[in-house]
Amino acid sequence: MEIISKFLFFFAILQPTNCCLRAEYLSGLGECCPMCGRGLVVRKDCTQDSSTSCIPCLKGTYMDEPNGYNKCRQCKRCDSGQGLYTLRECTTTENAMCDLLDGHYCLSFSSPKECSFAGKHTLCTAGQKVKTPGSKTSDTECEDCAKGQYSTDGVNCTAWTDCDAIGKQKVEEGSATFDVKCTDIPRRQRYILLLSVGLSFIMGALVFYGRFQKKNFHSGPDSFRVQESSEELQTPIQESTPSKDSDGVDSGFDGASNTHTLNTHLEECKNPQGLRKELVLIHPPAV
Repeated sequence: MEIISKFLFFFAILQPTNCCLRAEYLSGLGECCPMCGRGLVVRKDCTQDSSTSCIPCLKGTYMDEPNGYNKCRQCKRCDSGQGLYTLRECTTTENAMCDLLDGHYCLSFSSPKECSFAGKHTLCTAGQKVKTPGSKTSDTECEDCAKGQYSTDGVNCTAWTDCDAIGKQKVEEGSATFDVKCTDIPRRQRYILLLSVGLSFIMGALVFYGRFQKKNFHSGPDSFRVQESSEELQTPIQESTPSKDSDGVDSGFDGASNTHTLNTHLEECKNPQGLRKELVLIHPPAV
């Protein structure tokens, strides 16, 4: 009979918990006891004569659900050495919540929304710039500076200084990690430079002026008048017989010979002085 009683006792212990209601738990003696609330755990199971006895969780422990446990859970610690800080402090009813420190990204998750271990973002070195900033889930991507640019902090690339643009001269070439070095131009050298620029400007102006005058000489109004005078002088002159004066004396003026003389000197018509001389020969004074 005693053996049967022990068998029934152990059989009751092994019974599944679904025999108890949702707000109950199965005690070690097989009793369905009322659960303790959040922030509490079981101090003593219920009996046929008494209900469940509960006690609160101590500092550094918590219980976030109704339960039949006799021990609280340990609060989580957010370790800065793992790239974490405490976003929410632990209480007796809920665990602490951790988040990433600035400049870190998560390497391991304890849950879909919470990180348990983080690493530092990569720091770009001098001569590089940040191509893609790091985030909570990814590391930083770096990129080398292009030719003609430099970076000293590994964040942004800056173009080399143009010494000529600021009125200085370059004394040292730049690199990916430092800028070019400029210095003031010596006063004597500056005067020589300004003088050479001024002389170049004057020479250019003189060349332009000379070409302008040459063009006007060939196409100006004086050339037009000379050509017009030449055309008038080429008009045929009728021959005339020698004339006599009032006394019947031959004047010696031959129209044909004068016409020959005129044609001979047509090439000199462009010279106003030459034209005047020929006209004088054509019309000699009367004797």
